[in-house]
Amino acid sequence: MNRMIDYFRELERFHDRVAEALESGQIEDPEIDMGPDAKMTLSAHLERCEAARPAQPVPYDLDTELMAVISTGHLPYREAQSVTQGLKDGPLIGMEREEGFLILADPLHSDDKHAFPQLDSILDCFHKRGFEWVLFDRDGAKVEAFPVFDW
Repeated sequence: MNRMIDYFRELERFHDRVAEALESGQIEDPEIDMGPDAKMTLSAHLERCEAARPAQPVPYDLDTELMAVISTGHLPYREAQSVTQGLKDGPLIGMEREEGFLILADPLHSDDKHAFPQLDSILDCFHKRGFEWVLFDRDGAKVEAFPVFDW
């Protein structure tokens, strides 16, 4: 948690130093590529970032939880269909979404592993890496470590 707080504080300091250098003329105001057919100057980008900052500072001691976002295609069709029922009746903790579901990244109990073998291996993998949640989304990333199922 402290590393994340330090990271965000350093990011804010960097933003402020770049803005000061642009304002004083120490550096030029280059045009930056913001994606397909989207270009803007660095100063315009910094202004956009400044406008997006919340009026009140974000409390850095706010509890945060890591969430992985991956494709629903990492689950076999039948298993993905069973997740909805598993969320309603247990053993899964989370919520259904329009294009997928969010599930607590805790390994399943041995009684439930047989019903969700692929899901359990994914949850276990992310849990071991410090993630609290896994969001399975239709447009989520495909991860090489997991098989992808066509459905």
